[in-house]
Amino acid sequence: FNEFQLILARNAMKGFNQALRARAFRLIDESLVRFGFLVLRSGDPPDGFLPSGSYRIIDRASGLYQKMTTT
Repeated sequence: FNEFQLILARNAMKGFNQALRARAFRLIDESLVRFGFLVLRSGDPPDGFLPSGSYRIIDRASGLYQKMTTT
């Protein structure tokens, strides 16, 4: 895809089933550069979809995460 410093996906996964959410998070993880930021809707935590320990929570209430490792 591309390499991004910031990905805003606040309402992108609202109606996705589990398989589609997993695919979307995988694409986001592959596209976001190291130390890039990911913004999600507060009800869409990446827990269970993204590699454990690879994202730092900046502000969970705002849905702001920072990628710490490359995959």
